Amino acid sequence: MGQINENMELEQMREQLALLREKLKQQEIVNENAVVKEIKMGVGSINRRGVVQVLIGLFSVPFCCCVFAGMGLTDDFVWGTGIMLTVCLFATVYAHFGLNLLSISRDNLIQVGLRTLRLRKIYKIWYYFAIPMLLVWGYFLYCELAMLITDAEQFKAMLLGLCLGGVIGGAIGVRMHFKTLREADDVLEHIRELKDMQE
Repeated sequence: MGQINENMELEQMREQLALLREKLKQQEIVNENAVVKEIKMGVGSINRRGVVQVLIGLFSVPFCCCVFAGMGLTDDFVWGTGIMLTVCLFATVYAHFGLNLLSISRDNLIQVGLRTLRLRKIYKIWYYFAIPMLLVWGYFLYCELAMLITDAEQFKAMLLGLCLGGVIGGAIGVRMHFKTLREADDVLEHIRELKDMQE
């Protein structure tokens, strides 16, 4: 009788262990699906921000050139501004290129990770180009306005307006820049997490 009870208890323990293993496996699948969903959301957000930046760039190149030409600034300055903005536009397209073409799944996470790393690297080094470019452009804008506007009060008001616009635009740009970097870091962290789950 004691042997039969022990066998029944052993069988029940085996069934409970099998059930527990099944539950753990299902939980792991749910966790993996949640992480893949987070990766998709992060990449989607990065891509949407890239599209917004490209649209702003496509608008700003002709708009700024027309405004500066209408103000009577020199053709060299207008062309230089157009070239600078076009370089910034192409840099944004280049940074985001490829990431938005991927349909994210467990099979291509390495590709997603590599393209996210590439985007992150471009964003990290971009300030080394953008800040000197803006400083040079700002200097030439100052010289152009100094030649164009002879009234000292009007010149000060114009500079104040440009500085205020530059600070606001710069703050928005820096915020978008760091948000993209944070989301890229999140995507890479989720990819590492999923890789650890699968090992």
